[in-house]
Formats: sequence, C-alpha cells, structure tokens
Amino acid sequence: MMTLGLMTLATLQRGIITWPQEKPKRTLAPGCIELPDHHLELEFVKDDVCWTRPQVQAMLRNLTRTFIEILETHDIEYWLDSGTLLGAVRNQGVIPHDYDADFALTKASMDKLRTTAIKLPEHYVLWLLHSPIHPWSYRDEALPGRWIDTRSGLYIDLFEFFPHANVSRTYTEKLPLADLKDASLKKGIVTHVAPNITEDSTDVIVSVTYTRVQDMMAPLKSVCWVFCVECHEHAYFQIPTAWIYPLQKCKFEGIMANCPANLHMYLRTLYGPNYMVPDV
Repeated sequence: MMTLGLMTLATLQRGIITWPQEKPKRTLAPGCIELPDHHLELEFVKDDVCWTRPQVQAMLRNLTRTFIEILETHDIEYWLDSGTLLGAVRNQGVIPHDYDADFALTKASMDKLRTTAIKLPEHYVLWLLHSPIHPWSYRDEALPGRWIDTRSGLYIDLFEFFPHANVSRTYTEKLPLADLKDASLKKGIVTHVAPNITEDSTDVIVSVTYTRVQDMMAPLKSVCWVFCVECHEHAYFQIPTAWIYPLQKCKFEGIMANCPANLHMYLRTLYGPNYMVPDV
C-alpha cells in the first residue's frame, strides 16, 4: 500500500497498481452512523457490524485514555494535537461527531516508543514506522504511527515532531499604538511619524513588521496539514518550541493529559482565530 499522509493512493502488488474503489453504501441498522472510510483502518472494518454515535464516542474515549496510560506508564512524552487538543479546550473531551484522535510526539519520544515493548490491551494494536518490534503496516514518514481499535478500525494518528534550531521568520502585526510593547518604537512613531497623537492612543492602528530568530518544531510537510489556516508555509505546521514547552496538564475525558504551553497560538495557527466556535 502506498500512502501520502492521510490519503491512500494505491495498492501495489507484483508491479501492478490498483486504485481503491469506494465501498458501496450499506443499509444501516436504526441508530447506526456511517463512518467515513478515510477515518478508518479498513482491514478491521466488519461489514456486518455498525456503531451508534455514543458507541463511537466511547471507543474514541477509550482509545485516547488507554494510549495516554501506556505512554505515561513508560515515561514517553506526548501532547494532544489538532482536533483532540481542540476537543480538550472546547469540551474537555472528544469533539462531538469526531471520528479519530491526534497525538504528537517528538522524534526522541517516537524513537523510545519504537523500541518499547508494550503489553497491548485487548482490541488494540500499534502500527509504527521504523520500529524493530511493532508492525509498520501502511505507515509512512508523514504519518508514522497509529494506535488502532481493532473492533472498529477507529484510530489515533501519531505525528512525529522534529526540532529546527535558529529559524528566522518575518512577522507582520497590526495593533493599536497603545498596545505596542516596544517603548522606543512607540516613541519613534509619535515623534517622527504622527506627532499629533499620544503614545497611549487606542484609535491609531500601526502595522509592525519584524524578524525573529527562534527554535521551532514541526512534523514533516504533508497533506495532513493542508487545512492549517495560519501556517507560514502551505501544509507545513512549523511552530515555535516555546508554544509547546513547558507542557501543561489539561482535562480530557475525566483525566489529565499533556497539552502544549500556548494553547491559544497552537490552535489559532491550525484553525484560525475563531477556533472556539464549533462548525455548524
């Protein structure tokens, strides 16, 4: 199987490439919901089994809680990512109507997970690229790991974040003059640009462009991140390390889980300034 991020491209067998066909829609029992194929590991999907929305929520809840317990038992660092982090902030749990979960691990933590023997609970399997002890299956560099519920095919995506030191990035911000923190810059604007205003003026908006050199972290650029709203580069979720560390605890499905230090900027980058407003 060849994959690119979250998108399955084709199956390669003996040099012959075949493109996957959409599964025909089936008649569901009352109360069951249709689970999107692209949110499932299809080899675990059983055609004669369907799930209600509360059952899906419960499986996602157990997926995340079980995996958090395993990571913390083995002292493997992680943090909630993407929609799972958004759910922690909005709902203190899985987002209603979600179909998967997302965790982030540094390269060092992922390497530790790759070589850690885990007693797998019933109904769960770990797929992990470049692991000498866990199966790789269809994983790729962009999305190297999955923790899967084998009853349903629901899963947690595991993203590997790599460090990038001394990254230079140019920012432009618009803000009221009174909110400008650089005192010398504020004084220069009043003195040389707009001498008729005061430094505490709130009705004057200034545009400030500056360059900052800082340590960054990022997973590989891939289609997994094409919907990132405020990423500086398309499909590349590179953010300051200071937004991640020190990790903090946040409530998630009745337990305390690891979350990034700057929840607001992390989620704003992914989903835009209105990330707290649920989709209609």
